[in-house]
Amino acid sequence: MLVSLAFVSVLSFALPASEYGKLAVVLSAAMICSAIGSFGQYDLLVRDLSKSSPDREGFKKQIAVSTNWAFWGGIACGSAASMLLLFGGFGYRLAIAVLALSSLLSISFAWSGAARARGENFWSLAPREILWRLAVVIITGGLLVIDVQISAASMGLLLVAVLLLFLLLQGQKLGFRLRWITLAKPARLRTQRAKCSFDLMIGQVAAVGLSTVDIVIVGLMISETAAAEYFPANRIALAVSTVTFALYLVISPLVSATHSKFDREKLEFWASIATAASVSISILIGALIWVGYPLVSMLFATATSPTATALTILILAQVLQASLGFGNAFLAMTGRERALRKIEFWGLVFGLMFMAIAALSGSIVLVAGARLIAVVAKKAVVAYTAYKLTGFAPFSLKAPTKALRHA
Repeated sequence: MLVSLAFVSVLSFALPASEYGKLAVVLSAAMICSAIGSFGQYDLLVRDLSKSSPDREGFKKQIAVSTNWAFWGGIACGSAASMLLLFGGFGYRLAIAVLALSSLLSISFAWSGAARARGENFWSLAPREILWRLAVVIITGGLLVIDVQISAASMGLLLVAVLLLFLLLQGQKLGFRLRWITLAKPARLRTQRAKCSFDLMIGQVAAVGLSTVDIVIVGLMISETAAAEYFPANRIALAVSTVTFALYLVISPLVSATHSKFDREKLEFWASIATAASVSISILIGALIWVGYPLVSMLFATATSPTATALTILILAQVLQASLGFGNAFLAMTGRERALRKIEFWGLVFGLMFMAIAALSGSIVLVAGARLIAVVAKKAVVAYTAYKLTGFAPFSLKAPTKALRHA
């Protein structure tokens, strides 16, 4: 969380507002493309590899197929995004950057799933979420000190080079190789596995998309300067979801392993504890950010009064989402990914519509409000569906009470 905030903050001082807005759009587009390009391999590997300890060769084979799919998926989706940016007047260097970032992030996302299932928690996330951003912060900070001017296009290519370096480091530490990518054609997936991958991919796209596509909409439909205003609010608000994201990473393999043993009481206990912790800590972090905003805003050169209002709305959205539990984990890890895919798909469609209509007003505050309605409504439907299909509510007082009685 801290490195992400530093990443956004330093870049806001290193680039003019319009260039910063362009880079925000590129980063957001790359994140969405990586969620599509990874083709559900993260959740699929977590679910499949958490149930057993596969032999080394079997493990390698599964990772090789997933790496292959992630690479080609990232290339396909990144190509579409690069064409969109070219027609939007972003220039060929930023178009190349979004293509490269999409493919590299897709591979890293797939590798993270395998690493988490294997218990390699640090190397599952650190290269992409911490080390990559930290290295860019240090390099950009150095450029600021020596007063070197840098454009969004140059920064985009720098991001690609640093990400490639840390992807290779992640692969070395985990024993994965980029040479597993078959350059002749994508590896084939079995029909059933491909269907699961598709369903899980839609879920990932919607989750990532609704958290970042608002920046792209603001940048393309309002202006790059408006995106520069909105970007800090979006990134700061995501800090509230840090604990929810961390708990999801823990809950997902736990649900898969426990569900295979049909231990209902244990599942209810962990789901209830995770939801209670998620809500409590989200409220605490959100309150601290809201109270300390005058200090936080000083970290961002592009923060304005509308940024503060948008941030308040986005913090509320994160807290409300947390209160609705981990229905997505229960659906994905118990084989109900088709139901999850339908909800996530239509949630993304209606979310895009709401935010695009709000963007016509030219107000980033209305875009933030549209996003709140979209993400909370979608999460409520996921929670209800999970309860209907699996019988698990977002929070159950009986489960913790039973556990305490046993203790």
